[in-house]
Amino acid sequence: MYSSSKKVNRVYVIRGEETKEKLYNKSSTWVSLANIDYQSLEEIIKLGVTKHFKEEKVIINIGEFVEGIYLITKGEARANILTPDGKEKTIFIFEPPFFFGETIYFNKTPASMEVKVMPDSIMTFFSEDAIKKLSKNKYFFELLFRSSICKTDSAIEEISDLYVLTPGERVYKTLWYYANKRGVKLNNGELLTKISQEQIATIVGLHRVTVARIFSRLKGKGKIKNTKRSTLLP
Repeated sequence: MYSSSKKVNRVYVIRGEETKEKLYNKSSTWVSLANIDYQSLEEIIKLGVTKHFKEEKVIINIGEFVEGIYLITKGEARANILTPDGKEKTIFIFEPPFFFGETIYFNKTPASMEVKVMPDSIMTFFSEDAIKKLSKNKYFFELLFRSSICKTDSAIEEISDLYVLTPGERVYKTLWYYANKRGVKLNNGELLTKISQEQIATIVGLHRVTVARIFSRLKGKGKIKNTKRSTLLP
């Protein structure tokens, strides 16, 4: 799912205290829609153009105008910005089903973020003509509205994390959330997942060296530990 030349670590995560679970149970990066009427969604998808991406591909560049709206139905798409020092920072990870591009389409403004579709993802594009045909489809616009609200809520969570959490807590929160969302729960209560320090750095917005130092401190505190090719987070 991730394309990276760096080593990808396996990560075991043990659930924290109840207060920590409440703090970490919401992501400021991953966004998706729940409670979907899939039959109605399928009818909407029929009016778009669907494509399977076998490899990572940039579909929206910073400064570009878009001619329609996008829906991710498998895999994920990532919205990234460039920091002043030229580092890539992931703002959103769109998970299926999720609409994006609607704000810059309706506002006729250039994109402020780059959006990449990740390998083995499926996306549907709705052109202006398709959107006109969907103009009386209430569910289509409900999903667009919910997608916009979800991104706003996620951005607020990101701002809150920057003010409330230390860099170390932000790294651990990302690991904890990712493991609970994508990991496999083992018999002893640990969670097995896969993510690299480089990927964590891109998501959290920290330098990779800083993330490596945080990993070392977490190991010293017993919150994570490495096996031969793995990382363990209590």
